[in-house]
Amino acid sequence: MPIPYAQVSDEQIVASDIITAVDPQTGTDRPVYGHLNVPALRWYPAGPYSVKVLEVAIEESDGALFQELTHRVAVIKKAQQDESAKELAKRHFEVEDGLTRIIRFSGSRNVEAQAAEPIKLLEVNTNTVASGVLPLGFDSVPDSGILFPSVIIEVTPAEFEKIKKRELQLPKGWEIQEAELPKPSGISGV
Repeated sequence: MPIPYAQVSDEQIVASDIITAVDPQTGTDRPVYGHLNVPALRWYPAGPYSVKVLEVAIEESDGALFQELTHRVAVIKKAQQDESAKELAKRHFEVEDGLTRIIRFSGSRNVEAQAAEPIKLLEVNTNTVASGVLPLGFDSVPDSGILFPSVIIEVTPAEFEKIKKRELQLPKGWEIQEAELPKPSGISGV
């Protein structure tokens, strides 16, 4: 049963993988966040992970309240994804000796806000082999604090220079350079 918007807490939004607005009169739903076609159960090395769905009661005619929910969810999920990206970068710096830089990218603002887009990291590693731009996708690992899927591209310092000069292209959807994620203090390496 959908929860009235006034009763939806930030904690419920944080804990949800999919959020929809449901008109209590007609039962019509509108997606707010996440993808509705994901399986109900995914297996991870740590065990099963249930997908959590939050249905919020908003009449279809109440466009202002729907926009308020959409904005609220985008702000909360962005902060949540930022924390997951920092945790993922920290873990990569801890295990990759040759890692010198991790730069976070995103797609267009509209795409990122409406869907559970993956964390996109470009990693510069002195110990990797030059192989061009090869994106590798990974699932989320909620039990480890990585709440979003990720796509990692690892390049050599020379390949990174080519990317900066636009001689080597990043994939479509890697449009906006968000920030360089700093190496945590106390981690050795290059």
